[in-house]
Amino acid sequence: CNSILARIGGDEFAAFVLSDDTEFQENTMQTIKEHANAFNTASDQPYYIELSLGIYKCLCNPDVPVTALLKKADALLYAQKLHRRESIKK
Repeated sequence: CNSILARIGGDEFAAFVLSDDTEFQENTMQTIKEHANAFNTASDQPYYIELSLGIYKCLCNPDVPVTALLKKADALLYAQKLHRRESIKK
């Protein structure tokens, strides 16, 4: 297994992924956004599905606490939330 996905609470999840893809952050964000856009286009629901992502790249190091990594990813997530659409209604 090269990844772990866990629900932190509510609608927040954390994933730890081992990858040697130098473009992992960009590729992952693009793929998730494409899937969300495809869903929103095909869905007849009166709302959009919105996602905010915080992807923090780090090197494996046993001296770095997981909480520090989560805080950095969380800061990136909240920075993205500032750029969401004003309403989820279509």
